[in-house]
Amino acid sequence: MCDISGFTGSGTIPIEKFGAVNAERGPDGTNYYKSPQLSIAHSLLAIQNNKDQIQQPFVDPRTGNVLAYNGEIYGLGDQFDTKWLSDVLNAGDWETLKYETNGMWAFAFYDRSKQVLTLCRDHFGVKPLYYAVFSGQLYFASTPKPLIMASNTLGYGAVINRYRKKQFELNDRFPFGRGYPIQGINRVAPGERVEFCMRTNKILGRNNLWGDFKVAPNYKWSIKELHDKVEKAIKDVCTAPGIKKTVSLSGGIDSSLIAGVAKKNDIEISATTMRFRKVKGTKSKPVNELMYGEWPIAKKTCEELDIPFNWSYYKEEKQATFDALSTPAWDINRTGPRYANIKKAASEGNKIYLVGDGADELCTGYSGDYQFMSQPELVGLSEKKMHMHKKTAADYKDVMDMPPPTLLFQEFIDMFPKWNKNLGDDAVNNQRFQRMMMHCDGFNTVADHICGSFGMESRVPFLHQELAKYILNIPGGVKLYTPDDDFLLENGYSSTRNEYLGQYKFILRDICKDMIPDHVRKRGRKTGFANPVDARDHQKNIRIGLQEFDDWMDSIQDMEFDVD
Repeated sequence: MCDISGFTGSGTIPIEKFGAVNAERGPDGTNYYKSPQLSIAHSLLAIQNNKDQIQQPFVDPRTGNVLAYNGEIYGLGDQFDTKWLSDVLNAGDWETLKYETNGMWAFAFYDRSKQVLTLCRDHFGVKPLYYAVFSGQLYFASTPKPLIMASNTLGYGAVINRYRKKQFELNDRFPFGRGYPIQGINRVAPGERVEFCMRTNKILGRNNLWGDFKVAPNYKWSIKELHDKVEKAIKDVCTAPGIKKTVSLSGGIDSSLIAGVAKKNDIEISATTMRFRKVKGTKSKPVNELMYGEWPIAKKTCEELDIPFNWSYYKEEKQATFDALSTPAWDINRTGPRYANIKKAASEGNKIYLVGDGADELCTGYSGDYQFMSQPELVGLSEKKMHMHKKTAADYKDVMDMPPPTLLFQEFIDMFPKWNKNLGDDAVNNQRFQRMMMHCDGFNTVADHICGSFGMESRVPFLHQELAKYILNIPGGVKLYTPDDDFLLENGYSSTRNEYLGQYKFILRDICKDMIPDHVRKRGRKTGFANPVDARDHQKNIRIGLQEFDDWMDSIQDMEFDVD
């Protein structure tokens, strides 16, 4: 995990102090670019083989343009991705980034001749980036902490943005899109480009990398093609020779598939998970007993794949979790275990932390996913209409005739002004796309910020551009298909098949079954990775999360920084 932090103009805060706020994200050293127009600090986490010793911020010797970048471009072979990305941006080749580049990134690119600074984030927002305009100058950073420092130092203070807070509440207490709940601070949305003119000190405009991508049913999809793309994506994202890496492993399909593909391709990897101490439930603290079963399933997966298994008992560290996040997110019953698991992974010397996030949003996978649309139409889907081998528009007419999603997030419309051209005929996949852009942003932010606090890099294999776009256009009926297998009834599914439409996750569970251990594939219902105490008391978790928001807000009001 690297950090990019900087500001236009001369600034009132030394760039060394500004960059030091996030220096833990880049334990391998910090370098600076300084000019009267722009100052940038780049803290490095060294992952790639940098045989030419290229440093960031990188100044192109021909144009004088400057790139500061956090992330990884996959599949470049021996090419160093910083130089490759600089060449693409110097050529103005945005089409390559839009449609042909698999990777994760957040970068600041300074076009010296045009006096324009561009901030950009990858399609799915795997790498976050924040910005604010204070006193006519643009400030930016990989976490909001340097911007809070600037706001406090320049006398603006940390004032709550109530509209953004309400958005945060409506999105299951996840940050997403441009929203950040402090007045004046924004996030670069997933796939967004923000251009700032340094002559006029104004934002010129916004664009995004999605271009003419359309969520349109691909009736020519094939089982083999999907299988190969899943394997390629996971292999691409896991490849980092000589770098110690681990997967956050539960008893679920997604993380187990990552481990299985890595093992199949002889990629050295370990697994890291949490074990929760058993407590008896009370009326005030209900316990989900099933969640205690995640640890032994993960352990069995590691034994079967013959990969190292690292774990620790969960111990809540509330303030440390808040400090690592630097943004309100979810509630401590969910963010706490993630913090503890990442802390354990760091203690084992890992530099890359892989997560299975995004698979549920792409493929369906949550218990309520069958309720996307009005239930009567969905339940009316026939076996024939859902069956994987039917590949014409007529075969999926039931899916396409369903009403569009009843709720279009305003933030989604802002991000996609021509959203009606990006959304197509498949109502299920339209909803998948929206959920991807709204929900995964929050998952990515949690993984990135906590990993960064330990000097590690988070990676998300299912958000590999080639794979994710392919899955988004597999007809929704295929994703809702559930075969007539006996193990479903044996593992807790209802005999009323409508009740498990959407959570079976057919296109991973069955199509990739050769890379998923049978004890995971035939497990049935997913359970979730959270503290078993209060894990299913949704209303209580909402109250906890909102109280934590208030606590977090109080803490940043008093945040002090040494800027002398």
